Amino acid sequence: HRTLPSIMNSGAALIIEGYTESNIGRGTGGPQAADFCYSKEILEKELAGLIVLECTEEEKEVNEGKYHMGLAAVCNGIFTKSS
Repeated sequence: HRTLPSIMNSGAALIIEGYTESNIGRGTGGPQAADFCYSKEILEKELAGLIVLECTEEEKEVNEGKYHMGLAAVCNGIFTKSS
């Protein structure tokens, strides 16, 4: 993610959702290793140089197929590059 700010066009937006470390072991899909999980802190650090429009961590019901169902812990972000 660290390269995204340098390759995005001015005015571009990035919308991202990923599982947080607290999702590990829930059986709702997503990575089961902390190194592959997101957090608000990680996204804001890796996407430094972009404007944070929104970045939150939450629990939500997912229903994205057989292996991605149930109450999941996710991090959502909306970032933009200034024009």
